[in-house]
Amino acid sequence: MQFRFRDTSLRCLERGTSMIEVLVSLVIVAFGLLGLLGLQARALSFQKDSFDGRAAAELASQISDRVKSNMLGFANRAYDDDMDPGAAPIVFGGCANAAACTAAEIAIRDQARWQEDVRRRLPSAAVYLVPDNANPAGWPRFITVTIAWQEPLQTNGAGGMQVADPTCVDVRANLFNLPQDYRCYRAAVAP
Repeated sequence: MQFRFRDTSLRCLERGTSMIEVLVSLVIVAFGLLGLLGLQARALSFQKDSFDGRAAAELASQISDRVKSNMLGFANRAYDDDMDPGAAPIVFGGCANAAACTAAEIAIRDQARWQEDVRRRLPSAAVYLVPDNANPAGWPRFITVTIAWQEPLQTNGAGGMQVADPTCVDVRANLFNLPQDYRCYRAAVAP
């Protein structure tokens, strides 16, 4: 007569291993999905930043074209304007003489229409047009166009917060009182 011994201790240990393996794999997959969600959110942030930067460049090009078409207004410094976020827009009531607008009236009309476009494309934007004062002849050589739009703050790696754009540090410190969460685009318009 042969005796067969059953090894019950080994079977008891093997009963729960597949459940533990499934749980561990679910945790690994969950962490992977969370990482992918974070990557997707970051990609959307970069896409919005790129879109806003392109809009600012196009807006600077538009005001450049408007200034170039009104050289007398440019020479008389009629394109000197600031638009802070939340400020009332420029209202253009029309030309005094409907048959012939002056260069100053054309400049006001240009700035009013341009500001409408800025507000439509970058709703919380600040705009600054600053003529060059270095020319001894009195007329400006160029106008510096600064467009600033609101951008979320980013961390500097040490856990602290910093301005999203280093260009705005210079603009905020030297020219205008911008909040910390603005990103800037600056161009010189020289007709």
